[in-house]
Amino acid sequence: VEDRGLVLEDGQYYEVNESEVITDTLVMNGDDSIDLGNLDDTIKDIEAVDLGAGSQTVESLSVEDVLEVTDENNTLRIDGDETDHIELDTTENGGEWTLGEHTVDGENSQEYSVYSNEDSGVILEINTQIQVDES
Repeated sequence: VEDRGLVLEDGQYYEVNESEVITDTLVMNGDDSIDLGNLDDTIKDIEAVDLGAGSQTVESLSVEDVLEVTDENNTLRIDGDETDHIELDTTENGGEWTLGEHTVDGENSQEYSVYSNEDSGVILEINTQIQVDES
């Protein structure tokens, strides 16, 4: 299966197939908020979210949200910077996130906080520059 890039811009999704795309990535452009639990059903099997340029917010991110959008590995990496924000849903219905060790990507030297859910096997890697709140 060919890797693909999906771009969210002005509320519309655009698919790009480029040789430099090495993972299935959803890229957000502009200042926007996204709820991964409310994505179009065609947005599946992604491995990464790139919060791109601007100030982005990922709203109410639950274990179930990650399970719905990822492939069988149930691992999602979120890249961004200090202007971006993620709201982790830690309520009973959202699932329990456990913060583990930080990891450094050997290719891009970026550091990630690694959250997991033992019951589902979900792994969530969030760039340490991104602001994370738990609800």
